[in-house]
Amino acid sequence: MLTLKWMFAIAIFILIISAPTLIAIKTGKDKTISCTVRVASLTLWWTGIGWLYALFLAAKK
Repeated sequence: MLTLKWMFAIAIFILIISAPTLIAIKTGKDKTISCTVRVASLTLWWTGIGWLYALFLAAKK
């Protein structure tokens, strides 16, 4: 049961980290913005500011 909880927690964590990338793909951003979002969300997620920057780029019109 404990293993199942850890697997669920890791899956949610990965979804949160990759949320800006998924948003960029769904909104149809060009490849440059999509790559910037992906790099920022994967390398700067731990700062919070980097993740918010990636989320901003992904959701910006």
